[in-house]
Amino acid sequence: MKTIVVLDSLWIGHIPTYHRILVERLLSLGHRVISISPKPQNLKWEIKDPKKDDYVFLKEFTEEVRLESGVNHFERSVRWWKNCNGNVESAVKATHWQPDLVLLPGIENNIISSSLTGDMVDGLFPFKWFGLYLTPKYLRKPFLKFQHKRLFRKDRFFEAKNCIALAILDDGVVSRLQKILKNKKIMVMPDFTSTETATEKFSLAEEMKNKAGDRKIIGLFGELSSRKGLITFLEMARRALIQKLPLFFVFVGPLNHRNNSPEDLVQMKQEISRASPNCFFHLERIPKDACFNDLFKECDIIFAAYINFYHSSNMMTKASFFEKPIIVSEGYCMAERVRKFQLGTVIPKNNGKVGLRAINQLLKGEDLNGLKISPQYKLFSSLHSLERLDDFLKDLIALISGETPIGE
Repeated sequence: MKTIVVLDSLWIGHIPTYHRILVERLLSLGHRVISISPKPQNLKWEIKDPKKDDYVFLKEFTEEVRLESGVNHFERSVRWWKNCNGNVESAVKATHWQPDLVLLPGIENNIISSSLTGDMVDGLFPFKWFGLYLTPKYLRKPFLKFQHKRLFRKDRFFEAKNCIALAILDDGVVSRLQKILKNKKIMVMPDFTSTETATEKFSLAEEMKNKAGDRKIIGLFGELSSRKGLITFLEMARRALIQKLPLFFVFVGPLNHRNNSPEDLVQMKQEISRASPNCFFHLERIPKDACFNDLFKECDIIFAAYINFYHSSNMMTKASFFEKPIIVSEGYCMAERVRKFQLGTVIPKNNGKVGLRAINQLLKGEDLNGLKISPQYKLFSSLHSLERLDDFLKDLIALISGETPIGE
């Protein structure tokens, strides 16, 4: 049995789901877990493993060194690592459990300084750690832009000796990253998601279905922003209304300042206020994954045509599990996967006209060229399942045990 710390300092987007599932799967594999997060009181009720009372310690992430606005990126990065160290030390003092490994699945939001080196991080954080590199965007850039971005890259701190490995979700950039981080083990983590549904009827899902009536439901889910294609989706709804198409457009997720500029927020709120009557809005986070999934599974098509989104999204995993065709934007990881597994169709970014045509074609089981698609939903979802996550965690823990990982 190992003692594993799962540490997150933010609680937005996919992070709460990832954190909870990692804690649950580590418990199921027989390990002891220290969970450090901004919302430990939520996790207390959400973690389902019966061993949690004896083998989980829940701690609230606290800022022992304040992260004031106006501080430069390097100083913010240093303070974040100091806060991580202080939180882990406090948990160790409270439990007398010495960590074998610290998992940092939400480290992405703190990759902000090109000046922070691995040696510096070793001096700030003495524990063995592992980080998820969610969006190494420069690796998907064209060659010249890639070379420029590489000069100013912000991921040098992964070269820390205490970093035993890092993971990415986008298997299409492994070789490029390995050439840069030559001495670091790079693993591909499955882009897992929650798939549980509510045991009782969720009132919001019932309201959505009643308002949709006989119309087909097209859904946009998650933290809403212009980058998520919200403006394009609204345009598609307007076009559908003009063409008198029996479609119902659903928007579920918060609009917040973290993912939107003040100008974008004003524009989106104005556009939403003028939205056509074939739209349904719930502009708040749905705190329970099961309730979120109840809404999700009632959709006929999932819209995920994000703008300049280079890497993976677990919306694809969720769509495949519930066997819902998905629309994504041209280029990069999501388009590659949709084409490879025939999960839906690919459209040009910011193109509501083609987006609406894609909906009509998918409802007939066809791509934009009118060719029948044969979705490999089960295969794709199995590649990103919780069972695959278990294998990944076993391989990771084998690294700290000095064993040969299963996947090698």
